[in-house]
Amino acid sequence: QDVYKRQFFWYLMKDNGEEFDINWEEWGAYIDYLMDKLAREDKFAREENIDDDVDKLFRKGKELVNSGEYREAIELFEKLIGKDPEHASAWCWKGVAHLKLEEYEDAIKAFEKAIEIKPDYAYAWHWKGITLIELERYVEAEIALRIAINNIYLYEDERAWYWLGVAYMSLKDFEKALHSFGMAINIAPDYAEAHYEKGKCLLESGRYEEAAEAFEIAAELWGRGAQVLKNSGKNEEAETIFERVSKAWYNEGVVLEKLGKYEEALEAYKKSRDINPEKFVIDAIERVQRKLSERTQGQENTENED
Repeated sequence: QDVYKRQFFWYLMKDNGEEFDINWEEWGAYIDYLMDKLAREDKFAREENIDDDVDKLFRKGKELVNSGEYREAIELFEKLIGKDPEHASAWCWKGVAHLKLEEYEDAIKAFEKAIEIKPDYAYAWHWKGITLIELERYVEAEIALRIAINNIYLYEDERAWYWLGVAYMSLKDFEKALHSFGMAINIAPDYAEAHYEKGKCLLESGRYEEAAEAFEIAAELWGRGAQVLKNSGKNEEAETIFERVSKAWYNEGVVLEKLGKYEEALEAYKKSRDINPEKFVIDAIERVQRKLSERTQGQENTENED
């Protein structure tokens, strides 16, 4: 070790061009200090490199999730977690990737690990709640989503309120569901999904006039969005949204039919048919046409009697 210290000292002083009468006992402590300082700086530099690697992996993993490359994202997050097992965000995004692949149990494990590391991690609670809805564990989902929504970052997030509404709907608690969907709509008035689910809730509650209005708003909002996608050449995505439009028009027809507004119901059913001419829609059109015919016939009979 003394030999190493001497070599190290002469390395430090080699450019000085002078001879030194060295007292190694006096210089030993100083040499030790310099060697320890360099070791600590080297350790810090290596830790910085690890942090840089982790950040790069995390950013790349998020990009993969957002581009739909979920399996590749999971592999990347697992690599990241191997470097930093306490990276709560990596666990959360890994859970999102599992959720998108419908690997619900793996998703739950990942979200719970994120929450274990960071108990107030609102987004991990939020995604855990959504996953629990997929697993039909609605009571647990409600608890998770309420914890998420109590966080200031998610209180103003329409999606958080929407999914809490879905949980309440599944529990048949329609008043709380309506409140949740209402909050989502207040935050984002053009949130078609919230209007649609609100319509379903109102239908279940027997509030048909309000339900018809909610379904119509959803159909119009989705219709505009689908048309934009179609005009942009995104035909496959547009087709998916148009199917929702058809469903919304159909449900409006159902409500209007219950209200005895057959002409308006017929118009709504026809709008649904024009997008998606399935048998149940055709049957609904024929049923309403019969009811209109019977009504007309009844009115004529009444007039004749008079």
